[in-house]
Amino acid sequence: TPSQETRAQYPFDFAFTVDYTLTEEGVSTRFTVENPGSLPLPFAVGGHPGFSVPVNEDAAFEDYIIRFDSPEEQACPVIDLQAGLTWQKSRYKEPEYWSEDPAVAPVRRMFRTPDLYGYLTCNYAFARRWNATLSGTYSGSMLVQHLTGSGTDTDVAETTPDFFDLNFKLTREFRIMHSASIDVSLGINNIFNSYQRRFDQGYLRDSGYIFGPMLPRSLSASVRFHI
Repeated sequence: TPSQETRAQYPFDFAFTVDYTLTEEGVSTRFTVENPGSLPLPFAVGGHPGFSVPVNEDAAFEDYIIRFDSPEEQACPVIDLQAGLTWQKSRYKEPEYWSEDPAVAPVRRMFRTPDLYGYLTCNYAFARRWNATLSGTYSGSMLVQHLTGSGTDTDVAETTPDFFDLNFKLTREFRIMHSASIDVSLGINNIFNSYQRRFDQGYLRDSGYIFGPMLPRSLSASVRFHI
């Protein structure tokens, strides 16, 4: 029944009764909600029963089961989607000289700062103990330094292409004990092979001339144990 404490959180008249019945097959629980007022009574009952087992020394925890009247399956797929996109500009107030070669023009745009970048993460629990994950990052075009060496005769400020690094992973959970399980995953990384195409070669290469996703298209597999 309502009290001063319940009315502060739930301003309705109600009568809530829980009946427990011990039978030969187990325990029966009955929830009864009565509405003594004239207005609609919104409510939801969340039961969280707990049982301390085994109840005697001759039994083991594994001897006990939870049985439902009908098979319990996931009612609908669960999708968790997160995404974000950022637009910004990073510029110096005045053009900045960045090369030791005075013939190289200064630039106002800051190096390695794309104007547009974003991310995407989507988890899709499409069946019991099955999960599909789609994730990716987008990096817009940016300005990078390419110093004199095997790849260029003079210092150059180059504009990179944009990159979309999209990954997919399929995971299956296997329960091996009461509180432990193993996740087996297969995936493909960088599906579109969005990757830097040209690198400097040889001992005169510019080691800092690297940009974009770290790896080209590749397959992956993993096994994770968790409690």
